[in-house]
Amino acid sequence: MNIDSLYLIGKSHKVCQDYAIHGEIEGNPYFIVSDGCSSSKNVDIGARILAQSAKLALISMYKGLDISVKQYSEFGTLAIGRSAVIVDGLQVSRECLDATLMVGFIKNDEVIIYIYGDGVILLKDANGMYKYLNVQFTENAPYYLTYWYSPDKLSSYFYYFNQAMEITEFDSNNIGDGNNGKKINRCDVDSPLIYNFKLSDINSIVLSTDGINSFVRDNVMPYDIDAVAPGFMSFKNTKGEFLKRRIERHLDELAKQNIHHYDDIGMAGITL
Repeated sequence: MNIDSLYLIGKSHKVCQDYAIHGEIEGNPYFIVSDGCSSSKNVDIGARILAQSAKLALISMYKGLDISVKQYSEFGTLAIGRSAVIVDGLQVSRECLDATLMVGFIKNDEVIIYIYGDGVILLKDANGMYKYLNVQFTENAPYYLTYWYSPDKLSSYFYYFNQAMEITEFDSNNIGDGNNGKKINRCDVDSPLIYNFKLSDINSIVLSTDGINSFVRDNVMPYDIDAVAPGFMSFKNTKGEFLKRRIERHLDELAKQNIHHYDDIGMAGITL
């Protein structure tokens, strides 16, 4: 099993507001991505703090608690609570923590993923078939962990954004089923987003920020995630910085077709 991560600035940004890390805790692999909100201040700092706090939360859970899919709320509370203490110490506004968070870790024979906000799970199964889960918010206003920590921000969020969360699932096994392999589900914005996959069922799995949805051809025409995403999973060599190599190569191939991403992209994942 190999793990890797990277983050890249988008064409429309002056500072990269995405962040990604990976590593092992007592032999247990983890991979984390975070995406700062462009309309909030200092989120490049906040995204890094939130991701690192999530790593500390994993350490606490591995060493002191039994990690299970039932601890989604506890984990999110711990990550944002620690992040708030850090930014308070830096005398930076907690607004910098307006960021999405995706956390992947291994427990027994499963990969477990927590999503707080939006993002994309890319997966290649054991048979080499491609899948993805694309979590989006209908008014493009993700439900950040900062809303958990502030009653005022929480009430304001639900006042202005009483919306739905839309999850698009794509499975290349189901192309030709009448829906072209796609299924769209809607749920409440505060619904827990927990996914778990058997290690025996997957070849590789990558977490991506929503920058993967920002590709444009010739600077004007949106380029669908269905066309761009599989290229990020075509690993020819899974040693070392396998994800970094594949993404940089894929982006070069897309650039030759004048296809570029305007938003930042953060990715982290594992391959078996």
